[in-house]
Amino acid sequence: MTQILKYACHQEIDENSSYYYRFITHLKYLAQRIFSQHQDITPPDKMMLKLVEKQYPQSFIYAQKIIAFIEDKYNCQLSGDELMYLTLHIEKMVQQTAKS
Repeated sequence: MTQILKYACHQEIDENSSYYYRFITHLKYLAQRIFSQHQDITPPDKMMLKLVEKQYPQSFIYAQKIIAFIEDKYNCQLSGDELMYLTLHIEKMVQQTAKS
């Protein structure tokens, strides 16, 4: 998934940053939820998701690509909340890398 992100955003990701570790930690817990079939089935906060999409459009697109990959590979349906959280993690990583 990090390769998808690097390819999509056309830049290297600082794999030593705290933001990268948070992203990887989120992916690990996401994998646990997928494989244990404990997905959150509560409806996402659509207003919050739209706000995140508007505020971080590129990171939102990157997150959509990762979500699509996960859903296709593991035959699962992820929530809008997952999309929102991934977008925020990606935005922080991309911002951090741009500053470096």
